[in-house]
This record gives sequence, C-alpha cells and structure tokens, in this order.
Amino acid sequence: MVATRAAGREDEARLRSFGESARRRGGARLIDAIVEIAERGAAIEVTDFRGWREIVTRGSYIVKDPKGRTVARRPVTAADIIRIRGMFSLD
Repeated sequence: MVATRAAGREDEARLRSFGESARRRGGARLIDAIVEIAERGAAIEVTDFRGWREIVTRGSYIVKDPKGRTVARRPVTAADIIRIRGMFSLD
C-alpha cells in the first residue's frame, strides 16, 4: 500500500475498466470483485468496487448499498463467514 485515501472518479473508472477488459478477453470470471476489507474493532467490512458493503459485527450480517442505506440485516451465518474467507483465500 502506498497511500490510503477515498477513491475518486478516476479510481472508480480504472477499477471498472479492469472488469471490462477481462470480459473483452473472454475472462469474465477472472475478476469477480475488487474489494477493500477493513477491520474496525469487532467488525469486518467488505466493500466492493461499486460501493456495496457487507458488515459482520457482533453476530450480525449487514448489507448496505452505495448510498449507505441498509438493505439487509440478519444474524450472521457460517456460510457468510466461509464466503468472506473464500474471497481472500483465508482457509
């Protein structure tokens, strides 16, 4: 990591171009998501390149849209943890 800052329009355009480039080359599955993971206290947040956030905290699983609105809130499941760990090969 060279710098930590909020992504700007140029960053978002560059990240979107990665996926578009992979699709043009027939590798749509090469890039599933570009994510940021941040551990904050007892919470883990995963944010994809479109701004969708998944938050695991104190036994809850929360999904927020890019505008910060809560889309889903429920108890966290083992499947959630397995899927998140799988994103980062944390077996």
